[in-house]
Amino acid sequence: RLDVLKMDDKQRRAYDRFIHERRIEGDVMATAEERGRAEGREEGRAEGRVEGRAEGMKKGIETEKNRLAKSLLDILDDDTIALKTGLELEQVQKLRQEND
Repeated sequence: RLDVLKMDDKQRRAYDRFIHERRIEGDVMATAEERGRAEGREEGRAEGRVEGRAEGMKKGIETEKNRLAKSLLDILDDDTIALKTGLELEQVQKLRQEND
């Protein structure tokens, strides 16, 4: 164990410098770590926004396909509706059952 009180002036200054440098290193590391976390959070948010928009667009397209298919049920057969809307035939048949 180091006994600071028994050090001479030169040793004490060297020890104080060492402690000061360690504190600075710790502060630098803590700052860098926090910056890294902040950058990571921002990247995550940006990715989440992009994914959210893509998911919203996909859902909107599917909703529109379903709306269009429902509007065609009374004038076209299921195969033609599936072909023109891009929906699976089973989905069109399900829509027809729900609307009967």
